[in-house]
Amino acid sequence: MARAFDPGVDSPGCFRHGPASSATVSPRVAIAVTEMLELLSFIRRSVRSVWALELLLLIRRPPVRTWSTGELVVELRASEAVVNGVLGGFVRDGVVAPEAEGGFRFASGVAALDEICEALAETYRERPTAVIKAIAAPDDQLTTLAAAFRLRDPPP
Repeated sequence: MARAFDPGVDSPGCFRHGPASSATVSPRVAIAVTEMLELLSFIRRSVRSVWALELLLLIRRPPVRTWSTGELVVELRASEAVVNGVLGGFVRDGVVAPEAEGGFRFASGVAALDEICEALAETYRERPTAVIKAIAAPDDQLTTLAAAFRLRDPPP
């Protein structure tokens, strides 16, 4: 059963204005780190392959419209099994909404989802290798990467 993207559950805070963690760190840096951690979390949860990334970028491209599985297969040059697998995960996570006629569309309208997908698209345009590495990284490597971005008080 599909569920709607819930920013209270699916993201640790407001994407653009996350809480600052320390008085010693500028709010701008704290927001940037919070955004990066939220983006990594979204990638780990919903974008499990480069196929999924490419499908997400395609399906949310303006104008947002309904796509058939066949159209996605042709456009991505992917197999039907790959496309159906990605769509099933996206429907489960509330990123894509199934339509009555059998098509699929991006589940736009939830500000947190729109923002995180835009941040993912922007990051992929600017640093494609970093995004691909984040997708491919095992969970333990991602934990290490996230730990490197944790804000700490300066040493005494």
